[in-house]
Amino acid sequence: MNLKRKIAALALSLVFVAATVSQSFASSDADDIKSENSEKLTVYTSFFPIYDLTKQIEGDKVNVEAFMPLNQEPHDWEPSPDDVAKLSNANLLIVNGAGMEEWLDDLDKSIKVEIAEVNDEDDLILANKDEEEHDHEDEDESDKDHDHEHEGGKYDPHTWLSPVEGVKMVEKISDALAKIDEKNKEYYEKNAKKIADELNNLTKEYKEKFKKTGTDMFIVPHTAFSYLSRDFNLKQVPLTGLLTNGEPDMDSMRKVIDVIKENKIKTAFFERGGSSKAAETIAAETGVDVKPIATMEFISDDEIDNVHYQDIMKENLEMIYEAVK
Repeated sequence: MNLKRKIAALALSLVFVAATVSQSFASSDADDIKSENSEKLTVYTSFFPIYDLTKQIEGDKVNVEAFMPLNQEPHDWEPSPDDVAKLSNANLLIVNGAGMEEWLDDLDKSIKVEIAEVNDEDDLILANKDEEEHDHEDEDESDKDHDHEHEGGKYDPHTWLSPVEGVKMVEKISDALAKIDEKNKEYYEKNAKKIADELNNLTKEYKEKFKKTGTDMFIVPHTAFSYLSRDFNLKQVPLTGLLTNGEPDMDSMRKVIDVIKENKIKTAFFERGGSSKAAETIAAETGVDVKPIATMEFISDDEIDNVHYQDIMKENLEMIYEAVK
């Protein structure tokens, strides 16, 4: 073998050794990452606001998974046996509560998983209370039953749509994480405080703005904004009840059109990602603008990891402000 061939053979051998060593280190790193992930606690959450706030608070300390599809309407979703089986290996399930997760009461009692609800009963608004206060005196008995859809639900669950309630949710999630992972309690509290400060600042900013508006009424797709209305001294005018199922009937549409004309309302909101048909019909009669507003009950795949709860909250508040100023 001449010198050139010896040098080439030696070089090839060195490349092979280097590749083998590199692969060995890569495999070792992958094993370390896998081992690290397997040592982390597993936390499941329900729909988007709970999922996103939990992810923000935990940073990278636990494995967070959505128990229910984040891109689907949650009211009618039911877990499959396979879904429920996942909870057997979970350390915590964080939910909104207040009847939002209707499947919660039907979970197999043999599934031993810690469940944390982010709402306190003392803070909740009774289901249909807002509807009853704003219902029209001329309705008959069939009208009174219309859209009281949240069967078996005592309370309005839509707390997350007010930043005031959002602060309470953040504290509850932080406490729940600290309960199963006490060594990282201060870390969770620090992240929770950052989010709470953002939400408190939003509340302060828009309370001042709403003091100077021309009307306090805004048109919404369904009765989801009771907590926001309470906390900012506003009045929602819903097209349907607590759930988003179905389109409003013509009588409901007529009453909303009358409210718009009497109060010179400028905008009718429809649910972002949902049908704008009812709002478009109202616009044809009144000339109002039609705009989407997010209830955050579901979210698009593109938004799941690219937008946060606080971002959507600010968008909603700004759109409502623009509609009533």
